[in-house]
Amino acid sequence: MNPSMIEWAGRTDAGLMRENNEDAFAVAALEETGARVCEPEGQLQAIPERGLILSVADGVGGQSAGEVASALAVAGLVEELARFQESPRPLPSRECGRRLETAVRSVNGRIRQEAAADPGKRDMAATLSCLWLAGHRGFFGQVGDSRLYRFRGGELMQLSHDQSEVGRAVRTGKISEADGKITLGRNFLDQALGIRDERLAPEIDWIEVLPGDVFLLCSDGLVDRLHDSDLADCLGDMLGRRESLRVMAEALMRKAEESQSRDNVTVLLVRTDGTSVPRSAPVVAPAPAPAPIFVPAPAPSARVEEKKGRRFPVATITMVAIALLAAAIGVAAGYLLGSAQSKPAPSEPLPAVTTSPPD
Repeated sequence: MNPSMIEWAGRTDAGLMRENNEDAFAVAALEETGARVCEPEGQLQAIPERGLILSVADGVGGQSAGEVASALAVAGLVEELARFQESPRPLPSRECGRRLETAVRSVNGRIRQEAAADPGKRDMAATLSCLWLAGHRGFFGQVGDSRLYRFRGGELMQLSHDQSEVGRAVRTGKISEADGKITLGRNFLDQALGIRDERLAPEIDWIEVLPGDVFLLCSDGLVDRLHDSDLADCLGDMLGRRESLRVMAEALMRKAEESQSRDNVTVLLVRTDGTSVPRSAPVVAPAPAPAPIFVPAPAPSARVEEKKGRRFPVATITMVAIALLAAAIGVAAGYLLGSAQSKPAPSEPLPAVTTSPPD
């Protein structure tokens, strides 16, 4: 049974403790002529023939140009999936999953290429959670610790897996969800877009989409202090009152603010066969835009600091420190022996990550 109404609503904010918003999100319809970018809030009478793409990306803190990386992630994903001409609806799920993985890997290459071309963007990286709705199936991709949830029958389920050591520990029951939020190093990732291609291991999977399903894509700022039970209670209450997705998204943003979240917060909700809008309501046509990014553009002066102590920079800093130490030892030894020889440091230190297969 295919959903007969699709509606969505997204919100993003720098949050209470960040001056720069490094999050981005996008909604786009794949059509025969290519990708059509949608407004941050809208409705469609049916999923487009080639699918509807929703994505949330979060620039990795402690790295340069995180907001550029997240914007490239959501825009590039749409463009890469639009390259496939054949409709995914009659295709096997395995082939659709392969297409999504190919698109994610291509986006990773784009970010690396952009970083290599500009010293100011060196080592930039981003997380990505995306959902590709195609008829009664949904295909999702995950890199890093942004999240994808499904709310169905009063129960909230996290479909994606946090690609981090702490995320695995919570998932396997070694520590509780509450302990995971205060564990040292909880924000350091195994995976992010922008790492070397051979180290990238995106999680790709598919699910059945039923009428009435609500999907939540969010950056980790939403769950910085909130638990899954908090999200479930909020969504259940809003759905029980037949609120619109706009109201639901705003309610989640308020809860993140009330919880004193320390990060940027982005919420993107999508509902199949929506009940808050009559079937006879007019379609809100997606409006074209120059880029499928819905994130405030910060002024240059606003970016006064990176997200200190957050995600991914430890390995890079360690490698640089080792290189500098080695150079210093070499100079000292040469001075003492009278035959100093220089040893070049690595020209492009890359973050060493620990990859693990998706659960």
